[in-house]
Amino acid sequence: MFFWLWVSQLLTLAQFHVVWINDVIDVDLYDDIYNYVMLPEAHLYMNGERVHDAETAYMRGVDRTFISSINTGIVRDYDITYRVEFPAYSLTFTKTIVFRVRDVEPPVIHAVPVFRIPLGSRMPDLLEGFVYSDNYDKTEDLHVTVTSHQVVLNRIGTYEVHYQVKDSSGNISTATGQVEVYDHLAPDVIQKKAVLLPYGDVFDPHVFFTIKDNYDHVLIIEVDDSLVDYQLVGTYPLIIHVRDQSGNTTTVQTTLTIIDIVKPFIRLRSHLPVLPVHVPIDEALLRSLILEAGDDVDPLGIDDVIISHDIDVETIGTYKVYYTLTDGSGNVTLVVADIRVADLEPPRITLLETPVIEVGGTLPDLWQYVDITDNHTPRDRLVITTTHDIRLDLIGVYGWRVEATDEAKNTTRLDIAVHVVDTTPPHIIQVEPVIITDFASRCLLSFFLITDHGDEIEEMDIVMDVDAVIFHVAGVYPLRIRATDQSGNTTWFETEVYVIDIEPPVIVLRQERIYLRVGQSDYDVMDNLADIHDNHDDLTHADVLVHGDIDWSKPGVYHLAFEVTDSAGNTTIATFELYLDDIEPPVITSTTLFVNAGDPIDFLEGVQVTDNVGIHHISWFPRILDTTLPGEKIVTYVVTDVRGNITIHERKIIILARTGDLALTAYLPMGIVSMLGGMAAYAIKRKTGKGDIF
Repeated sequence: MFFWLWVSQLLTLAQFHVVWINDVIDVDLYDDIYNYVMLPEAHLYMNGERVHDAETAYMRGVDRTFISSINTGIVRDYDITYRVEFPAYSLTFTKTIVFRVRDVEPPVIHAVPVFRIPLGSRMPDLLEGFVYSDNYDKTEDLHVTVTSHQVVLNRIGTYEVHYQVKDSSGNISTATGQVEVYDHLAPDVIQKKAVLLPYGDVFDPHVFFTIKDNYDHVLIIEVDDSLVDYQLVGTYPLIIHVRDQSGNTTTVQTTLTIIDIVKPFIRLRSHLPVLPVHVPIDEALLRSLILEAGDDVDPLGIDDVIISHDIDVETIGTYKVYYTLTDGSGNVTLVVADIRVADLEPPRITLLETPVIEVGGTLPDLWQYVDITDNHTPRDRLVITTTHDIRLDLIGVYGWRVEATDEAKNTTRLDIAVHVVDTTPPHIIQVEPVIITDFASRCLLSFFLITDHGDEIEEMDIVMDVDAVIFHVAGVYPLRIRATDQSGNTTWFETEVYVIDIEPPVIVLRQERIYLRVGQSDYDVMDNLADIHDNHDDLTHADVLVHGDIDWSKPGVYHLAFEVTDSAGNTTIATFELYLDDIEPPVITSTTLFVNAGDPIDFLEGVQVTDNVGIHHISWFPRILDTTLPGEKIVTYVVTDVRGNITIHERKIIILARTGDLALTAYLPMGIVSMLGGMAAYAIKRKTGKGDIF
């Protein structure tokens, strides 16, 4: 008793409070409410610490509130009073629990429209085809918002349209549709003029067509010129496809004509020559003045230029040369060149001999040392002047100038040295060219004549420098000769020594005539070369050329030759003959020929003739057989080939009796039978053309 009194006093002094868990509960629309009624809980706290009472009891729906009044099919808030008792503590608490029936499911969008409208059209009804619903609200109670500000009706493109559907509970569903603004009009292509394209130009459709579009500025132009040969003048089919960015296409079919409006070209050399008088001229010279000629279409060249002129090379003057070139389209180019014929060659002053005058002597006639001529002006019309400063009383070299001018003002000037000496040096004259052909060293003095007006040759000092001459090797070598007389006057003479090979090589044949059979093509004609040698060069078989062709399949005499040339150009040719003969006779085969009595005979039926070269003639005998009498006959064939080889062959011919036939010839004399057989053979020959009569 005392214990419970103590407990009662203790509880009276304690401080209690309760905390409700889940006092506001969201209930899903159409859900079972009893899935939620057990959620609210009361937690008891004593002096700030939670205590537990195993006998805790809940009463749900008191104070005239009932759980059964909650309709989860209607969205609203329901207030239900809960009471909790804690018997261990003799405490009771009440609390209003709010049940909120909520629609948390957003509307359902079933179909979102996609619109495709022509460029420039009005905005369509964007709700047409937009299908939606809600689990609670009626369709007409749902709020639909359409956002279409991105759509530009005059600009091609695909634009997004945003849909928003909101129910009365604030649940929102969104979707995105599309509005495609497209161009449905194809470009306009109008031909302005005929399509005449100069050869070599690039086809530009804008030159011949006006091309525009209702929307696009950049169009795709496709030119089908697969049948056009731009390298050949002519008219060709042409197809032009113009497509805008939307794929709308306009096709135009027309023709394109390649025309040649460009004249051929002729370019002459910039510096035309002056033709010398009296020198013949031909077209090749005038054509050589053409630097280049051609055409943009036709394959024309310098050789196609027609040249005409009236040049007279015997008369000095200026003449016209006409160069004309015409292409296949009739375009003509004419170029005129002025060609001058003039005397271009100055007079010729030839020094016949160097003037050498003994000191103290008399001045000789100087004109004897020169010869003056001109190609056009006669000598008596040449202007000739001469000047000199010769002193005969003083040793030295003096100048003598001779000048000649022709009527064309061409001038030649020759300065001649006149020697005034006290003595005359020896004279060295080469009598003949120094030619060594035997490759042997020798004295060369015999090739020269050395004289002096005062000394004999034995009295002069003659030095012949042959150190550079190699006598055993062919070549051209320098030679210097010095002759000094007793007075000390020296003459030098320079010439050349020719060491040459004039002896041709030697070819030794094995045979002059070679006999072989037809078809013996494995024979090497070089086997007929026995030897080859030369007095100077080391020649081999590889240096030998073979001339002549051989047809190994044809009999005959073939003329062949070996040719060899040494380094000095000496050539030797050795000829020989190759005889090809056919000694193989023809081959003839046959089968036994069966002929019905009275039938004509083809004597070549079943006969085969072959020959390694060719068949010349085939004949047989007897030429005529009596086929009216059955029996066995022998026919002899003679075959001759083109070489005359003969083959003789016998063949059996069996004449078969006709069953039940009575041979008329049995009642005829033998002479009539022979006559009939001859007539039959003659008829066969006329019909077939085969066989010859012996």
